[in-house]
Amino acid sequence: MSDWPLEVEDQEGRELELSRERWMHIVSRHGELSGMQDEIINTIESPGEILKQSGRDDTFHYFRSVDGLEYNDYICAVVNIEECFIVTAYPTSRKKV
Repeated sequence: MSDWPLEVEDQEGRELELSRERWMHIVSRHGELSGMQDEIINTIESPGEILKQSGRDDTFHYFRSVDGLEYNDYICAVVNIEECFIVTAYPTSRKKV
């Protein structure tokens, strides 16, 4: 794996961090994303859609269509833009917040 933390720039030019702790959180809850670190980074860099989380001005959900997920069509990466870090990521069959 890469050196931690990973940094990725979103479409708005924000430098966002994916820490080792957050990565372990993601794969412990969504094992199907293990080995898909690049897909999560690509979701941040080139999302198909970004939705603001209801009631939270600092949290956005970045969605990207991804092949290779068994029962889902998208990866959703949840980002705290105020603190500039990736909170979590998960596979989903629909864009919802």
